[in-house]
Amino acid sequence: MDYVTVCFSPDKLSKFSLDWANPDSFIHEERVYERYEKDEAKELIERALMEYKPSHEGVKPKKEETAEGKIVRFQVMDILEAARYYVLYGDLDKAKSFGLNRAIFYAWAKYYGREYVPKGSKTGILPEIKKSEDKISTEVTGESVYQDVKTGYYIIGDKPQIPEDYDKEIKNK
Repeated sequence: MDYVTVCFSPDKLSKFSLDWANPDSFIHEERVYERYEKDEAKELIERALMEYKPSHEGVKPKKEETAEGKIVRFQVMDILEAARYYVLYGDLDKAKSFGLNRAIFYAWAKYYGREYVPKGSKTGILPEIKKSEDKISTEVTGESVYQDVKTGYYIIGDKPQIPEDYDKEIKNK
């Protein structure tokens, strides 16, 4: 995405448009980052740190670490990706689908990494994905993602990630 980071005061958030971040004509409030109240985010930061339970490299989280009210890396990644999609495209249901899709993909890639060799493959090259009239490959924010033709939801492993899946795996936790 060809955008720049811009600063603006919180009271203008409802008026924000991606046009503000156009590199050729961006809107940026000088010195807005200097206007703050001492310790204004301290309570939120302390709460986030108390609730965050990191899952360590190569170790699956224990059941109690994913209990209600605990934030884990998977949920954080999902929320960030869903928020990014929503800000860019404004569709909440598809944002939930995209966020969950990317979180699943990143978790898979982190777990298996470059060492993954599909069953029956000696080369480590992934087999060609079967073409289907039910899904298309599309590009979202520079990433290639499969999308269900009928619903527009994003797909991994022939399973569309639907908003209800997001609610179950992310929102409700």
